[in-house]
Amino acid sequence: MSSIRLYFSNGSLCNTTISCDSLGIHYTVSKKSFTSPTVLTRWDSETNTNVFVGEFDRRPFKTHRIRIGEDGEWQVLTEFLHKGHGGALSKARSFEANNGIQYRWKMRNLTFVLTSAAEGDQEALIVYHQNAFSKEPSYLEVLNSSVISGLNNILLTFLIMEKKRRED
Repeated sequence: MSSIRLYFSNGSLCNTTISCDSLGIHYTVSKKSFTSPTVLTRWDSETNTNVFVGEFDRRPFKTHRIRIGEDGEWQVLTEFLHKGHGGALSKARSFEANNGIQYRWKMRNLTFVLTSAAEGDQEALIVYHQNAFSKEPSYLEVLNSSVISGLNNILLTFLIMEKKRRED
């Protein structure tokens, strides 16, 4: 299988699109104001509408939180996106995607890589390619198409991880 590239329309993590036109995958990331949550929506080709995926709120001096789905409840971010089996200094975080599978975001060679959260499984499923100093757009390279069914939560957690990395 050849890889799938999900392109970012710009370098912002607050107001951008993430898409693969050939597969009809289109997500929109938006943030209305500095104090409002970051919202992720997905374009549904059958209804030609944007469907709410989730939102997260990283607030200074307050508990960070996340909400999945239109009817979802706000929950503490560290309960959803939690430290896995890494050491105390590890930046790796694990979560359950909307397809019910546990995944882990970790840093490899200064970039984010998504792997299975299963102990010992290190195969890269998605790799982030940031082109900050190039005219080429940044993109997430999907190396294993099995993750497509969990893409909603995968993209939401990626945005959180990358935003935190840029702020640190």
